Amino acid sequence: SDVPEAATLIARAASLRPLLERNAQKTDEQDDYLTGRQALKETGLCALMVPRRFGGYQTSVRTYIDVMSELGRGCGSTAWVASLINVCA
Repeated sequence: SDVPEAATLIARAASLRPLLERNAQKTDEQDDYLTGRQALKETGLCALMVPRRFGGYQTSVRTYIDVMSELGRGCGSTAWVASLINVCA
């Protein structure tokens, strides 16, 4: 299947850091998660915990935590939203 390895998912999260850092203040002040949400969707980071049979990555909890940690380096609020999107899967 086309499920990326943990290192690839973490690298995708790391690649979003500049974007998230640029928008972190706006995200916090205006509750504007649109830019971060769109970037998460485009990089597949909204499918971490979705079962493979439903088209998700069905990653381990360790990978989930590592990706959320990496996102949090750029914007804690976006990481929080990403964690909720994924944990609800």
